[in-house]
Amino acid sequence: RVGDSPIAGAGAYVDNDVGGAAGTGDGDVMMRFLPSHQTVENMRQGMAPDAAAIDALKKIIRYYPKFVGALVAATVNGTYGAACHGIPSFHYSVRSPSMQHVTVMEVPCV
Repeated sequence: RVGDSPIAGAGAYVDNDVGGAAGTGDGDVMMRFLPSHQTVENMRQGMAPDAAAIDALKKIIRYYPKFVGALVAATVNGTYGAACHGIPSFHYSVRSPSMQHVTVMEVPCV
């Protein structure tokens, strides 16, 4: 059995010209929708990372309203964001060259 992590676009996806996204949650569902890939493609079209991730999750939620999962995304320019569903909130960590320390971020889920 293969989980979603090695499936390009499901567990993670990166395009050197755009940025990357990684997901966690119900891997069987994520393999069907490739939300990491969708998030990166949304960013390619100009969406901010958080909006891109929300859009990718909404495509899943339409068919699986009880889906539990989250996406974290970052652009090549250093903007970042996350989105989640099925839990109250999601925490993720960020550090950039301009930060002294790792910062834990929290986003409310859609």
